[in-house]
Amino acid sequence: FHFLDYREKAPAAARVDIYWDKQGNVIPNLSTVGYKAVGVPGSVAGMVAAEKKWGKLGLQKVILPAIRLARDGFPLPREYVHDFQNKRLAEFPESRHIFQRDGNFYQAGEIF
Repeated sequence: FHFLDYREKAPAAARVDIYWDKQGNVIPNLSTVGYKAVGVPGSVAGMVAAEKKWGKLGLQKVILPAIRLARDGFPLPREYVHDFQNKRLAEFPESRHIFQRDGNFYQAGEIF
């Protein structure tokens, strides 16, 4: 068996005290919601490593469909709509920019 751990990592400049108030108490939800809750995704690096070690198609052929979807968009499946209409995605300007059009969440079938 072979295993690859390509879970996200904390940003290099992250420190534990960024989640504390001035008294050293943990600020609830600060590590799970908002810009301080980000991790550096490891998914792409992990999949590239897996393709290099075990793949047969070549990286360009493997990632081309994802590039096309990202560039051209795709009809939003009905199954995604509920997840996309999460109130937290409306809290921040950047997530609103991604998950909403003209202030409204995308609906099933719209090009995302």
